[in-house]
Amino acid sequence: MQPPFEKFNSQEDAQEMLDLLLTHGIHATIEQGGKYFDPTFANISRQPEFLLMLNQNDFSLAQKILQDNYAQQYPNLSREYYLFSFTDSELLDILAKPDEWSIADHTWAQILLSERGKTIKPEEVSRQSEKRIREISKTERVNPLLISAGYLVSATGGLLYLFYSSFGLAASLFGIGVGIALRYRTKTLPDGQTLFVYDERDREHGNRILIIALLSAVISLVAFFYFATSRF
Repeated sequence: MQPPFEKFNSQEDAQEMLDLLLTHGIHATIEQGGKYFDPTFANISRQPEFLLMLNQNDFSLAQKILQDNYAQQYPNLSREYYLFSFTDSELLDILAKPDEWSIADHTWAQILLSERGKTIKPEEVSRQSEKRIREISKTERVNPLLISAGYLVSATGGLLYLFYSSFGLAASLFGIGVGIALRYRTKTLPDGQTLFVYDERDREHGNRILIIALLSAVISLVAFFYFATSRF
């Protein structure tokens, strides 16, 4: 499975980058984003619409190709572009956090700093990228209240069906979503590595919530067919 390389709000922008990489012999594909449920609800509004996927081994080469391409585009970049209003400190922050910015912005920020007399050596950019990778490689912890809610909703899904069928099944499905997200949600680092988002303890909670929710869903379905057939 190919990890996501870049995120886009429009398919046209994703297709443009895809075509460029294909001309350089790099195999890539476009996939719809926002597939994974976020139990913390922290990233729902920021889910991209389209993801450009490619092999991890091609990340470095693809980044170099795109950096060269955007560097060539810089002379034609409108002075109304928002980066020109950024302070030096803000531009340096872009270089320090490449995962939060597009490759275009990262490239143009470096050129803009150079024009302002603040040339950043490639070795320094690499050092900052490596430091950032170490920072974002750390696993995240989920609020214990959310985990407790996941257990509660999953465990009561089957019982709730007896009182309100739609809500009971919805509770089971919600628990399944929480369990899958905690157990299997991943993140891709700028170098192409794919890691689990949550630490091992929370992932174990996710596994248990998933099992409980699946059992509740089975109970709901059995109850549905039982009551449906008993009417005849």
